[in-house]
Amino acid sequence: AFVGRADALEIPLLNIALRISNTIFIDRKDPASRQQVREQVAAYLAKGISVVNFAEGTTNESTGLLPFKPGLFRDVLGRPVRVAPVTLTYTGEFEKVDFVGQDTFFSHFLRLAGHQSLTANVHFCEPLRGDDFDDLDGLITETRRRMLEDLVTREEIDQSAYPELTAG
Repeated sequence: AFVGRADALEIPLLNIALRISNTIFIDRKDPASRQQVREQVAAYLAKGISVVNFAEGTTNESTGLLPFKPGLFRDVLGRPVRVAPVTLTYTGEFEKVDFVGQDTFFSHFLRLAGHQSLTANVHFCEPLRGDDFDDLDGLITETRRRMLEDLVTREEIDQSAYPELTAG
């Protein structure tokens, strides 16, 4: 199951795919929605269903990582739940693949479909367990560190901008 923004339901055709794909929708401005998502995620995890959460909560035009939102990290902290950090990079001949700014879903989709050679690469980092951590900052920092260590092998990243890489 994916955790996704509720406003994605406003995008024609995409909304159909999202509804049939087990997506959990969140309206981040609504505390009740955030609580409902937490409950639904907990129910999925209890059933052994994996949940994909984009910890940055948005996309960006640069390499590296944005700060993580603490949301679902709170729900796995101290629990016997596996956290699998994942990075995404692109290879091939391409220009802009970022979905940011004034992009609409369709302009972004058409731009991606127009690339002659574009490969999205999904990289799985060493997993963690929520019950190996007793503080939220530690869990988030270690997750970010593993992702950044992976990304520095694939992208040009200013490592000095990330204390997670130099700590320890």
